Amino acid sequence: MIKIGIFGIKDRVGKTTLSVNLAMELSNYGRTLIVDKTPTCGLWRKLGISGSDHDLICYNNMCVLKLFRKPFRINEEYPDDEINKLMHFYRSGWDYIVIDNFTNATLDNKIVRVDLDALPIFVTDPLNIDILLRYASNFPRRYALIVNFAFNGLNLSNEVNRLFQMVLSIPVTDDNQMRAYLGSIVKDLTNRSTLFYG
Repeated sequence: MIKIGIFGIKDRVGKTTLSVNLAMELSNYGRTLIVDKTPTCGLWRKLGISGSDHDLICYNNMCVLKLFRKPFRINEEYPDDEINKLMHFYRSGWDYIVIDNFTNATLDNKIVRVDLDALPIFVTDPLNIDILLRYASNFPRRYALIVNFAFNGLNLSNEVNRLFQMVLSIPVTDDNQMRAYLGSIVKDLTNRSTLFYG
């Protein structure tokens, strides 16, 4: 099982779009769970799921888990029921788990710490790279940086490229086009599939 945590410091930079597209691509290589940890259940809205009383909905080789039943405040204490629910689903034989975290998720948050073993992918736009780098420095690992809405000719410094195992600049956030840009990450993750994280 490989867990991938999607993190960002700003809304509207394509974090949920990236989560969905990455999970869809990984589902071509194995059973994939995508977890919605957002306070507004944004992943469910993005997928057009509404009115469902179920916490888990599956499409072929990919399942979507809504962790919270209703919107919540980030600083609220999470009941152990949610953490137990998460752990229960994690033990269900997934090859890949993609976690769509809430904006500005930090490791001092109990619901984020559950996934400390996840490979973190940080998502930003070109205007907020410096702020995101400070945010990412609080994490023990930094797997990938994805800069969405990147303009042609965006050059990141060698220092930025050294901080992450992978760095991608994506000029679009259209679902179909985004998947083509994720090829290098998908290839790396599927090559890791014999390793156990967690």
